[in-house]
Amino acid sequence: MDAYMEKLKQADLDEIDTDEEYTPLDIRTKVETYQAEHGGTLSSEVMSEAFRWRLSQTDCQNRGYVLDGYPKSYKTATEVFVVTPVRPEPKKREEGEDEDDLPEEKVEEEEEEELKKKYAPQFQKHIYPNSVIYLRGVDTEITHREELTGETSGEKVDQLR
Repeated sequence: MDAYMEKLKQADLDEIDTDEEYTPLDIRTKVETYQAEHGGTLSSEVMSEAFRWRLSQTDCQNRGYVLDGYPKSYKTATEVFVVTPVRPEPKKREEGEDEDDLPEEKVEEEEEEELKKKYAPQFQKHIYPNSVIYLRGVDTEITHREELTGETSGEKVDQLR
């Protein structure tokens, strides 16, 4: 019996989570670093990246989500739902390097077209909502209405109409 109790105690100790077991999320470290460098503020780019990360999590994908107060403008909504990949610096060619047999202009045009497609803005379909409900109202009216509908009875609903 003692051996069994020892095994149970060890199993309990094995199941205890510790901070060493978890690695910090990349987005969290990015946000904390940015805040430390800029006095606790966040840029809209970092905020949008954090929103994209959160909206791509399975609970948001399966249950949906409510965005309240962000994004506030079309520009910030575009930052959240459209991503433009960062284009790397072009490589400088050294003299004497031979390329394909194609003329240099044609090669550059083909490369440029390929780069345009590769680094074009990409719409994030996996986080974009299928439907949107937009609610507008004055805070006091909304608060009053919530107080009346705290309990979902027929009488309270009739008072709202």
